Amino acid sequence: MEIKNELKKALFYVSIPAYVPLLIGACIIPSLLSKRIKSQKELDCIVKKESEKLGLENIKGLLCEKHEGYFNSKEKTIKVGGIEATRTIVKHELYHVKNHGSCDFKDKVDYFLRLEPQAILYQYGIRA
Repeated sequence: MEIKNELKKALFYVSIPAYVPLLIGACIIPSLLSKRIKSQKELDCIVKKESEKLGLENIKGLLCEKHEGYFNSKEKTIKVGGIEATRTIVKHELYHVKNHGSCDFKDKVDYFLRLEPQAILYQYGIRA
């Protein structure tokens, strides 16, 4: 079992130079092409609608000034701002909430190789 963990780590560190730019590009490109969320009211409507699709309740949205997109599990709040204030990023973060519990990931290998790609696929409309 320890060999498997070491192999996962080695694969992770070897693949970073190529994989990370692809992952970031797959996540950011839709944000650059998507319509920006311009008001808190619009964000509230999007969070409500997208949460209902996933069967989530009591999730709030917070529109911020700075560039960010993440879920605060303690406050049950999705924070988006800057170029990440789009429906695709809201969908991405809600997918993490629904299928991964939160966005506070401890195992970076599992996060980059499994969890993040799943959320990226979902923001494109593909359920993994």
